[in-house]
Amino acid sequence: MVRNRKWNRDGLMTIEKKLLGTNPVASGDSPEAVSFDGHLGNNATDYLSRTTPLSNQADSKTFTFSTWAWLDGANGGLLYLGNNRFFITFEGGGDYFKCEGRDANNTRHLRFEAPTGLVPVNTWVNILMSFDMSDTSKRHIYINEVDITSATFTGSFPTYTNGTLDFTPAASSGADMTYRIGANYNAQSKLGGRLAHFFFDYTYRDLSVTANRRLFIDADGKPADTDTLAALNPIMYLPMTDADTAGSNSGTGGNFTAVGTLATAERGPNQDNCVASTFDGSNDYLSRSSISGLSDSKLFTFSFNASQTTGNAQIYTASNGQSSIKIESNRVYVRLGNTSGASILNFTSPYPANRLTNGQHNSISFSCDLSDTSKRHMFINGVDVTSGITFTTYLNQVADLTHTPYGIGAGATGSDKFNGSIGEFYLDTAYINLAAENPFWDSGTNRPNSLRKVIEDTGVTPVLAMPLLGNDAGNNLGSGGDFTVNSGPYTGARGGSEFFARSADFGGSNHLSKSSSWGNSSNYTFAIAFRPHSTSGFKNLFIADSAHSAQYGLRVSQDDNKIEVQQKNTSNNNFINAAFNGLSTNTWYVFLASFSVAASKFSMEIRGGVVNSYSTTSLNNTGQVKLQGASKLGGASAGSYGNFDGEIGFVYLSKDYVDISQEANRHKFIDQLGFPKDLTPLIDAGDVPSPIVYMKFDPSVALETNSGTGGNFTANGIDAYAGGLDVNS
Repeated sequence: MVRNRKWNRDGLMTIEKKLLGTNPVASGDSPEAVSFDGHLGNNATDYLSRTTPLSNQADSKTFTFSTWAWLDGANGGLLYLGNNRFFITFEGGGDYFKCEGRDANNTRHLRFEAPTGLVPVNTWVNILMSFDMSDTSKRHIYINEVDITSATFTGSFPTYTNGTLDFTPAASSGADMTYRIGANYNAQSKLGGRLAHFFFDYTYRDLSVTANRRLFIDADGKPADTDTLAALNPIMYLPMTDADTAGSNSGTGGNFTAVGTLATAERGPNQDNCVASTFDGSNDYLSRSSISGLSDSKLFTFSFNASQTTGNAQIYTASNGQSSIKIESNRVYVRLGNTSGASILNFTSPYPANRLTNGQHNSISFSCDLSDTSKRHMFINGVDVTSGITFTTYLNQVADLTHTPYGIGAGATGSDKFNGSIGEFYLDTAYINLAAENPFWDSGTNRPNSLRKVIEDTGVTPVLAMPLLGNDAGNNLGSGGDFTVNSGPYTGARGGSEFFARSADFGGSNHLSKSSSWGNSSNYTFAIAFRPHSTSGFKNLFIADSAHSAQYGLRVSQDDNKIEVQQKNTSNNNFINAAFNGLSTNTWYVFLASFSVAASKFSMEIRGGVVNSYSTTSLNNTGQVKLQGASKLGGASAGSYGNFDGEIGFVYLSKDYVDISQEANRHKFIDQLGFPKDLTPLIDAGDVPSPIVYMKFDPSVALETNSGTGGNFTANGIDAYAGGLDVNS
């Protein structure tokens, strides 16, 4: 197996071109990072704080700073020492940052702003800088091993003077005595995203020397060993490998205190992470006039991850259609032509089965040997769909793959631009037997592999291996040369390694029903994600024991612009009648509720859009909740109670009590970044109680499939999967 090949931008790979978070680790490796809830804006609570002096602190003209960050696109403070005496903060949607340092007299000596687009969002990046204020030649800033110190700064450094920076703000009083990680000096502007391996000391290091960068980022683009960093005796080194130890400082300065309820991140920089870039459908695409080493061939393999927002558009094109991979009418369309322009391979992926849904993240891989009809395979999200394909053309001829120019995310000259996200694009003139072993899919995690891992596992460097990282989307890890980024840099998108919840389309006249035998209960925990297409009228989201309009056990409904929960006991007496206002159309919301007779407590939360509300009600009633009779999802009951018009994502109902008044319990269902979590591993591990209803709406199974213990639903006029859930507010 060939490993660690090195190519420069003309075809010779370099270690410096490796992207962060894309080197292989075992799929079972746990993430090492901590998540912060800055996406909640004024409702955010999470940061690390210290209000007493750091041990061994000192003013200095020199310092080194490093961290690993996953930014969700919100503004947020990263490091604040005192009342703006020294700070690093993210601005403008999180894709650029600024740094400022002052002396004890509050005179500014250091200020810079990194231009927008240099820090890719929604993926792991390493930020590394080192300065000596006495020498303008001794200043370095690296993002993902790329030196951005000079050419990337408009106007260079507005302030850079020979002065001592005040790293000892505790000598003053009030706000000057605060030390913050993940927020500014007054605990506002909280960070949204993830952090790991947070380092700060008073030493200048020449980061142009590779060995000095290797102290923080290894040759595989992963965090350096924790023992190595701790051995440097910095004033701050917070590994942040999990939430319980987030404030633990392996440096000399002393520990920080966690404020709010931090969580261990869903992904860490130690893991194999796919990346992606957003394409706006109007200006964005990649182009190249020729591809080095590409040859005409009967053998062909491609793979990519994509989430399309709207329309039909090209994924990859040579000579505006001589070779073409595109998404058209929710199917993948593939065409190869010969040197005469005649089609020799032509097919579309199966439909309606295995169709692609707008807003849904998909992984697509295909390989073929045109000389043999048994050697052709297509996989969508790890599922072999080859048998469902009708090949319009499949001829034993050589495909013209060298007809220039080339485009990714559009036609070769910029037509048919893609609207959505694309990541991990692979193309090579080789045949891979995907049916025997699919290197593009991790069956253990049921998620795609990064191209870094594909190259490492197969030992093959393909012609094109384009991770499509937001700030460097044209970077080709393959041998064919980098692409030109048109209208970049692009905004990063969540890659395929992240969990993407699915949804189904309830069109106002359709629903799922169940003649349930779930029994009654003194406890329950309920969760549902939904996006209303209309906020007028009374529409049921979920109802259990729906005998008629006056009798039910649990009903969660949309009542005009509010969500309402109503609940009765087995004597048909009201337990609960409560509501939240503020729903908007075409906005994702997650609603949580939990109930316990023994605890005399009912709690509920709704999150999404501008709404982030939570309440707890004490109970006086006794008895059980009626869950025994007929139940409906998205369906009407009698009278004016109508079918829900919109999309519904995951639905969870357990006869166990999870106290969602505790933030840590709410984050069992929604992570710190606001995205629904994959409940399956949590259920399997016992962290979330086994449910009677868990609707995942996974397109690989029938829409009415219930992954809980309560049996499948019956589909009533509904068969349409919708896009994925990005509930990030």
